[in-house]
Amino acid sequence: MHATIMIFFVVMPIMVGTFGNFLIPLMIGTRDMAFPKLNMLSFWVGAIATCVMLSSFFVPGGPAAAVDKLRAVVRESAIHRRRMGTKSLIISLLILGVSSLMGSINYINDHHQHAGAGRPISACR
Repeated sequence: MHATIMIFFVVMPIMVGTFGNFLIPLMIGTRDMAFPKLNMLSFWVGAIATCVMLSSFFVPGGPAAAVDKLRAVVRESAIHRRRMGTKSLIISLLILGVSSLMGSINYINDHHQHAGAGRPISACR
């Protein structure tokens, strides 16, 4: 569980936040991202995903071990046994994926709106 938290909820948001939200406007030469409200929404959806993931520790059964996440969900449907911790962990990863998708849409739109017509990505310095 430590690796899941560190990879998906610490390393990825720090890397994307630093390199995306700070460096992309600097490279293009703008003050801010194209859609700052979408950027904010992406941040708060990621925070909700973190809360859902942390709540998976407090439900009966808790989340499954790292190797058994998907296998536990498949086994649950066969045995009709519920492990809400594993399901809420997988749901939090899906919510985090939506947050990352909103951020990436913002990055693409930022380049297309602020870089100028006909300017290739390689020209942004």
